Amino acid sequence: MKKALHRLAVSVSAFPVASRLIETAKSAIRHLLRELYHRVTSLKRSLAACFVLLDDLKRRLAALESQVAALQPTLSIATPSPASSGRLDREGDEPTLARPVSQLCTQSQVDSEIYALWREALRLDGGYRRKYWEYVYILQALQSLGQIAAGKTGLGFGVGQEPLSAYLAAQGCHVVATDMQSGGGSAGKWAETGQHAASADHLNVHGICPPGLFQRNVHFRVVDMNAMPEDLAGFDFVWSSCAMEHLGSLERGMTFLRRSLSCLKPGGVAVHTTEFNVYSDDTTVDFGPTVLFRKKDIEAIRQEMVALGHAMAVNYHPGNGPLDFFVDFEPCGDPHLKYLVSGYVTTSFGIIIQKGRGIP
Repeated sequence: MKKALHRLAVSVSAFPVASRLIETAKSAIRHLLRELYHRVTSLKRSLAACFVLLDDLKRRLAALESQVAALQPTLSIATPSPASSGRLDREGDEPTLARPVSQLCTQSQVDSEIYALWREALRLDGGYRRKYWEYVYILQALQSLGQIAAGKTGLGFGVGQEPLSAYLAAQGCHVVATDMQSGGGSAGKWAETGQHAASADHLNVHGICPPGLFQRNVHFRVVDMNAMPEDLAGFDFVWSSCAMEHLGSLERGMTFLRRSLSCLKPGGVAVHTTEFNVYSDDTTVDFGPTVLFRKKDIEAIRQEMVALGHAMAVNYHPGNGPLDFFVDFEPCGDPHLKYLVSGYVTTSFGIIIQKGRGIP
């Protein structure tokens, strides 16, 4: 009887210890279950993101297949001859923003410190987007030629809702910003994508320039680039960002380029960007809502400008970075330095022309 009572006493005294062990085990199990739940939830989110990316990839592949099918009948026409003299040479130095000339958009320029500084000044987000390169190229070209300074006068064509007018105004430049008449047709299409301005109110949406200074320094005007008024003259610089290829034909684009020089003072600077056909120097899109300039078209422009006494240097190097070989297509994504248009690989091309100092 004494032994039984002793065993019972020992069992009772051990109960709190066992109870604590059980509670500890339960707490550990609860912690493991919570950790497992969080990990499963995180995995589900990751899988959901993967499915979204997969769906996007499927849409892009379907779009590409549709484009290829539609272009199949013309691919044999669009193929340049192997002996084409217009093949772009990857030898020599790539173009840079430090010393801009008339040049193609390339990855190395977008990766440069100069590009990063301009991107910050213009309040642009990241990514490899050739439209952003165009903004940076235009301003860097103007700055390198001493055009961005208080009192300088500038004329912008087809400005849409780009931030260039606001930045130039903030530096003390006096700007006339122009765009096509509002309404249907092309203007309506550009307005739907945020690329048309109906007034100066659209040009400082990011607050780059203080409102009062902006109102003093920026004047908005409706201008048809195919019928430019004669009173647009005497400016220190002019610019346009991928507008001249939307005038209906290559010849109209070249006519605009020539006419833009008549808006300048002697020694003034014209900076334009446009679509460049990287794929072929033979066939191209030479008529329609978006035309593609070839190397031989740019060469014809250069030779004409030099013959008239203007200055225009060119670098046709297409870049050697990995993204210089990547071709984007509808729906557009990132990177977007090269792009498939009507069966041709295109990119942005910048043009810098300095008007002869003795030419009125």
